[in-house]
Amino acid sequence: MSTFNLGSPIPVEGTSFMGCIDGEGTIIPYEFTNWRDEVSSWVESAYLGAAVADILPYSIKGPGVIDFLKKYTVNNYDKAPIGKSKHAIMLTELGTICADGIALRLSEDEWLTSCLYPMIDFWLQKEHEQGNFLDVEGELLSGKQVMYQVGGPKSLEILEAASQQDLHDIEFLRCGYATIAGQRVMILRLGMAGTLSYEVHCPAEHCNDVYNAILEAGNEFGIKRLGFHAYMMNHTEDGFPQCGLHFYWDYRGLPGFHEWMMANIPWFEPITICPENLGSYPDNVEAFYVSPYDIGWGNVVNYGHDFVGKEAALAKKNSVHREMVTLEWNADDIADVFRSQFAGGTPYMPMDEVNDYFAFLTVYAPQVADKVLDANGNLIGISSGRVQNAHYNVMLSLCMIDPAFAQEGTEVTVVWGNENYPQKEIRARVAKFPYLRMPSNGEFDVNSIPRRFDAKN
Repeated sequence: MSTFNLGSPIPVEGTSFMGCIDGEGTIIPYEFTNWRDEVSSWVESAYLGAAVADILPYSIKGPGVIDFLKKYTVNNYDKAPIGKSKHAIMLTELGTICADGIALRLSEDEWLTSCLYPMIDFWLQKEHEQGNFLDVEGELLSGKQVMYQVGGPKSLEILEAASQQDLHDIEFLRCGYATIAGQRVMILRLGMAGTLSYEVHCPAEHCNDVYNAILEAGNEFGIKRLGFHAYMMNHTEDGFPQCGLHFYWDYRGLPGFHEWMMANIPWFEPITICPENLGSYPDNVEAFYVSPYDIGWGNVVNYGHDFVGKEAALAKKNSVHREMVTLEWNADDIADVFRSQFAGGTPYMPMDEVNDYFAFLTVYAPQVADKVLDANGNLIGISSGRVQNAHYNVMLSLCMIDPAFAQEGTEVTVVWGNENYPQKEIRARVAKFPYLRMPSNGEFDVNSIPRRFDAKN
């Protein structure tokens, strides 16, 4: 059995040469076997993913922690029990998303967040400078804590085999505790598989032992190791927009933020400035700064408390705004793009990559986005996150589209190609959202899975 060493300075055995290098210089394998084999996992069995092992975990605690979180996120935390997580969203004063991630209540006065850093730390430091929230402290846990993802219909059985205990009672968005490889780990029922999936949080010094124990336990269930390539392909299929792939966090108009970033985490710098945009959509990065309502997250916003960006968010809610849908691209038009590469003339922009995500070997992720037109050639939406889907043998993307065209079955046109290429109009239709035809994590009935062990969490 091959083993995995997180933080290896070279690609690990059994992977492709390419990898994604994160801000700490850690190589995240691009592929272990191949993308088709790996993406099959979240439909047929399960995957073990370390692509986001360091998801910028940030502990924030103190008597005033809930008041602080309520001020800077759209969520209400008052009645959240210990062990419950929320999809936390931070807004600018313009009502656009500047960070989103998970906030998990560990105790009465402590929350563990992921992906809200650096924004959460920036705001906390600003508050401290003004003498506010002095009873709240934050700590970045990168290098101390690691998170693995186990996703797919066999994920629960795999984790139970690895821990030798019953984990059926961990509800969606809730956490429990188990012992894997002799280490106490936290298991959160959450993940990007689009169906049953879990996160396993463990101490960094024991992460390799935990990873390999899960991998060994999963062998009998057909577990696959998920590389960064395949990881970035499920966000389009499962209908969960991803920053850097479908939209951008908005860092405009935050006085002092850029300087703070340069002083604290300079490797993050390329994402703080206007990134290069690729595709047929005009080179206007502001088009990718979105509100929760533009990408289907409006149901997360709670207006029962004051928070940064509340007035702008409410105005967006009460106005006509675009909706997030899946687009299924026409196979014949895609074939024309490939045929043009060998026809002797000027070709269309290639579709060599099976998905439009280029953040390997760098933290720099240029957005790829295309115009979406109606039958009269009017601009009605923005398509992004194009991916070749191996489960249903189609090309998919997500699209922020005018509501008049959001109904499933509506015919639209995607304009393929940068302005320095001949542009190809590709027919597409609004398809099921999310496209994945499996029970969602919250709807997956774990009681259909036989219990093999006694519960200990």
